[in-house]
Amino acid sequence: MMRIFFVSMLISLSAMSCIKINETFVSPGRVPIADYHVRCQPFHELCNSINGTQNIKVEVIGHGSSSWRYYPMGINKDGVVYGNGFKSKATPAMDIKDLIKISNSIDPTMSIELDAHYPPKDHLIRKIYPNDGAYVMHDIPEWDKNKVNNKNALSYLHANTLKGILEYFVEEGFYKKSKVYVEIKVDKIHYEDNGKQELEEWCNALASELKTFAGHYQRDDQENWLCITSFSTEALDMFYKSLKDSTIQSQFDYVLIAGYKGGIFKSFFANMKGYVPKYNDSIQNFIVDTEWLDCVWFSEQGLNDFDAIFTKIVEERDKKYPSIKPVEFSFSNYQYKEEKMLKKLSKATPKKYKIRSFMVDIDY
Repeated sequence: MMRIFFVSMLISLSAMSCIKINETFVSPGRVPIADYHVRCQPFHELCNSINGTQNIKVEVIGHGSSSWRYYPMGINKDGVVYGNGFKSKATPAMDIKDLIKISNSIDPTMSIELDAHYPPKDHLIRKIYPNDGAYVMHDIPEWDKNKVNNKNALSYLHANTLKGILEYFVEEGFYKKSKVYVEIKVDKIHYEDNGKQELEEWCNALASELKTFAGHYQRDDQENWLCITSFSTEALDMFYKSLKDSTIQSQFDYVLIAGYKGGIFKSFFANMKGYVPKYNDSIQNFIVDTEWLDCVWFSEQGLNDFDAIFTKIVEERDKKYPSIKPVEFSFSNYQYKEEKMLKKLSKATPKKYKIRSFMVDIDY
C-alpha cells in the first residue's frame, strides 16, 4: 500500500511539472519582486509581536541569492546550469553577481543566502581551475556525471566561485548593510563515518577561504556579515574548530538549520531537494549546549510544534548556562501562502524567544 502511495505521488508530481501549478506547489508563498516591501510588512509586524517590540524592521534574507527563478539549482543533461521554472530544467541560471545587484536594488539591507560545494580532488574542474575553491549552486553537483564536464557548465561554475562572489560583494560595499549566509551542504553519506574525513576537509577549505574576508571587512555596527549555516551540527562544529583562533571565530555568526519532525510522509517532502536530517534530541542538545551558536533557522512545515520546542530550548539554555548569549530564531515564509503562513506562525509565545530574521523567495 505504501509503495502504491509513493508511485501515485511521483506520478502526480511529474504531471504537475507540465503545468503552471507546479511553481505554486513548490513555493506557494514566494513574492513577486514588485510586491517585496508590501508582502514583507506583515511578517515584520508578526516578528514585532513575537519579540515584544514595536515598528522594528527585522532582517530579511533572500533565499538563493534573492532569486527563486534564476539562482543555480543544478546542471541538466545538456550541461545547462538551470534555475527554477520546471520547463525540462531549461530555465538558464543567471550569474550570481547579477542576482546580488538586483537584490541590493530592491533592498540594500536584505541579506542573501548561498550554497557552497567542493568538487572531488581528481575532478576535471580542479585540473582546469586549481584555484577556484568552492562553487555556488543549490543542489550538490553530480560530479561523477559527464554533464558537469560540459564546457558551458564548467564556464558557469568558474564564473560563480564563492570567492569571486564575495570579492564582488565587498568591492561594492554591500557588506556594510547586508549579510551573506553560506550553507555547507551535506549529503547523507557525509553524515556517516566513512564520509566525515572528506566533510572535515571541506570545512577546513571553507574556513581558509572565508576568514580573510571576515577579518578584513567589518561593519560599522560591529555585526558579523558572514554567517555559516548547515543542517549538519558536525559541519558547523568542524568549520568553527577549523578557524582555531578565537578572535576569528567570533567574526562569524553560526546558524543551524533545523530539520523536520514526523513520519515517512514528512520525510519524503523534506528530502525532495537534498538530504535533510530528522530533528531529534541530539540536535536539540547541540542547540542548548553550544555557546557559540547564534541562531536556528526553521520551517513551520518541518517543525509545526516549534513554539514548544524553542521555548524549552531557551529555558534549558538559560538554566544551564545563564551567562551565555541567548540563541535566536529565524523562519522561512514561502512554504504556504501569506495568510496561511501568518496564521501558523502566530502561535508563537511573545517574549519567550527572539525572531531575528525571516527568509523569502523572490520571483522575477
